[in-house]
Amino acid sequence: MPEARNGNVTIHFEEIGNRSGTPILMMAGAGRPSTDFDDIFCAPLIAAGFRPIRIDNRDTGRSTAFTDAPPNLAAVRRQALGLADGGHPPYGIPEMAFDVQAVMDEAGIERCHLIGRSLGALIAQYVAIQMPARVLSLSLVMASSRTVAETVPETVLERLESEHIDGPEAYVERQLRVASANGL
Repeated sequence: MPEARNGNVTIHFEEIGNRSGTPILMMAGAGRPSTDFDDIFCAPLIAAGFRPIRIDNRDTGRSTAFTDAPPNLAAVRRQALGLADGGHPPYGIPEMAFDVQAVMDEAGIERCHLIGRSLGALIAQYVAIQMPARVLSLSLVMASSRTVAETVPETVLERLESEHIDGPEAYVERQLRVASANGL
């Protein structure tokens, strides 16, 4: 499986379809694997001649996991709001954007389309702002602005942090609970 390196971080990615097609890099939301952009999502892109590339963000899927530095979403929130007591999360959106750049470099991509969902949308926006010459277009799904950081209670972040998923079976179990809760 292809991997890119950004310092001591390894980012797993998967290319689908015709390698001669225009690349589309896809970044999923927090804690979501690259396969969140499933074959049903990718099939029309492939049929249209694109080259979909799915990325496992840091701490997700087959990319580097920061097991010694568990997520501190409250610190990330405070840092995003510029609060002095924000703490120091192990990484942020800028580092994740440079992970995307590392994938582009490893895959030999000069310019591409970006699709970001949720956290992936934040990363995609940062890439587009910091590296505009490398971005052909930007598609944001379930994106939000900084105002969300101002309104999300820290209790919600604490609940998300406490949710630990051990292995594929637990992941499938969680997804089925979420689908059921959403009426699917």
